[in-house]
Amino acid sequence: GHLPRPLIVGGDDNNDIPLLKVGDIKIAMEGAPDALLSLADIIAKPSHEFGIIAALKKAIGGSI
Repeated sequence: GHLPRPLIVGGDDNNDIPLLKVGDIKIAMEGAPDALLSLADIIAKPSHEFGIIAALKKAIGGSI
């Protein structure tokens, strides 16, 4: 089966590169390697700042 679109994906390290390559809206965590950051549509603040929450709201709202 197919995944619903748009597909929002996120990651924080090089092992997440294949995932970001298939996503429609790509989130990388601040401080991730440059190779991952270069693929991202949204850079999320660190987890202690609940950055992923703001990034997901931005992705869902379509304001990228």
